[in-house]
Amino acid sequence: MSPEWRGGLGFSDRFATISNIQQAYRAAYPDLTGGEVQNESRALENELYKQSTSLMEAPHDSEREARLLVKARSGNIVPLLETFQLAGGRLVHVFPFMAYDLDTLLQRRLLSDGRKQSCLRDLMTGLAHLHSIGIIHRDIKPSNILLTSLNGPAYLADFGIAWSADDRASEPEDQKVLDVGTTCYRPPELLFGNQSYNHTLDLWAAGCVAAQVVCLGPQTLFDSGDLGSELALIKSIFQTLGTPNLKVWPEAATFPDWGKMAFYEYPQKPWSEILPDTMTEARDLVASMVKYESKARLSAESGHAFIVHVSSEGGNPAIAKSGYISIPAAKRPGMAVVLYSCHVESQSNTVHRVYNRMMYLYHESPEYNLNLGT
Repeated sequence: MSPEWRGGLGFSDRFATISNIQQAYRAAYPDLTGGEVQNESRALENELYKQSTSLMEAPHDSEREARLLVKARSGNIVPLLETFQLAGGRLVHVFPFMAYDLDTLLQRRLLSDGRKQSCLRDLMTGLAHLHSIGIIHRDIKPSNILLTSLNGPAYLADFGIAWSADDRASEPEDQKVLDVGTTCYRPPELLFGNQSYNHTLDLWAAGCVAAQVVCLGPQTLFDSGDLGSELALIKSIFQTLGTPNLKVWPEAATFPDWGKMAFYEYPQKPWSEILPDTMTEARDLVASMVKYESKARLSAESGHAFIVHVSSEGGNPAIAKSGYISIPAAKRPGMAVVLYSCHVESQSNTVHRVYNRMMYLYHESPEYNLNLGT
């Protein structure tokens, strides 16, 4: 597939997509006028078209994503129900509808204490499974944690840049791509050029997510500035955890970019200041993963007092056990279908909301047959 995948889309392709969106709008919102449906549909399609990039452009790979999702099937990994090709060679992934993502719940402050614990338990359970089979997710963040309901369960999603040593499309173990993760959730080893990073990259990001869940809400633990600058992120990490030296962070001596710049020596803030008005066990969970030295981070399978005895408020629905099944391409009620085989830019929350909106429209129209064909 050409890196500039949009070039392969003709007017008829885009018109067909707009028509599908219009039908979903009419089914979900029968009170909208014809003009309103048309305007909303065109705007939505145009936003998806403009703000998406090819899943086949490194490190994004939709074919590898499908393979790893099949390999990773388990209770807290979003189930891949089907893949199929559209005209122009576009690969489409079909997933069950998920009503919420963690980012939305944090923004709206909809998490009770019990939900916070169960969500983090599900996150760590999913990561433990991935790491046990040699997969690094490489993009853990709230918007990639999906929930079927406010009570959960939670599922890890978006494996577009995931890595596995035994997958033919993954980079060599000591030459991994550094352009992974999302701004504020990227660990310091990436920022100093370590291409031999491992699964502990996910644990740092999980710790950052946990900080938001237990205390910060929509505010991120670290700040990369308006432009997503690596230097701004380094400064924020150092201001929070203290500027490290090789005694604190011995593995940094092997990083290509360590020692190239001199940084102001910030003192370490106490976790009680970083996460105020938070249970001691919750703070300890975050602190055990957000550590400079990667091998010192709490492993996902080791468990933690804050989450180990949590019971589910909602329980796992049937889709958690559905595995890889085939559904006729012309009839997928209640399914979320990614039109265009595209990747949402990691710095664009807008397009994540667009996808959630599309999923909602299809979910609310169970009688509507998605006429995408195979």
